[in-house]
Amino acid sequence: MSQIQRDLVFGIGLLAFVAPFYWLSYHFTGQEILERARDVGPTFMPRLLLIALAVQAACLVALSLKNLLGNSKPTLAPPPALWHLRPALMFASFLVYVYLATVLGYIVSTMAFLALSLLLLGERKLWKLILLPPAITLSIYLLFENLLEVWLPAGIIF
Repeated sequence: MSQIQRDLVFGIGLLAFVAPFYWLSYHFTGQEILERARDVGPTFMPRLLLIALAVQAACLVALSLKNLLGNSKPTLAPPPALWHLRPALMFASFLVYVYLATVLGYIVSTMAFLALSLLLLGERKLWKLILLPPAITLSIYLLFENLLEVWLPAGIIF
């Protein structure tokens, strides 16, 4: 089975997985949770995630069908050296990040983790490595601290 066929089967399977759970989200009992008018309620997040997953699965199916019907053969570049170690390195860096978040604080440890993650994922453009980690860290910090009022770990530096 080719990669295009596997993507097609996976996309269809993912859509088949999402559909019943989305249907079930309309059948929450609601007895234990009282919803107010204009409140997003307990079904908002599951539905949002299921819709996002369905959109991604539909895109995968559409691209697979386009490649399958267009008879185009995708060219795959050989993987870089030590490509198979990247998941283990990402997991190890995440464990270090969780520890450092309590010691150094959220801001410093998150910027370092994001920069390392970008490097492990293959990003080599210096401007992205410099600008993205602070921008993402600041936006998440503002979202949690100011809007959601969830206090993030404070450390020695911040």
